Amino acid sequence: GSAGSVWSALQQPVVDALNVYPPGQPRLAPQNPPGSPLLQKPLAVSGGGVNHGGGDIITSTVDPDYRILRAWIAQGGAFN
Repeated sequence: GSAGSVWSALQQPVVDALNVYPPGQPRLAPQNPPGSPLLQKPLAVSGGGVNHGGGDIITSTVDPDYRILRAWIAQGGAFN
């Protein structure tokens, strides 16, 4: 599908993930998107992610979902 349709499918899970972090804990790192917990945690450990109770959602950094989230974080993570 197109990037827009993938983003539509990802938008609510991203909003949910942003809402579960404790206040003051950084979720996004626009200056270093790959360092963002919101991008590291769903990424499989074998793909460079970190262990996380939510499991592997994105398999690797070449996955289209990873690329879309990375670009969104790099732009500051704003919802338009």
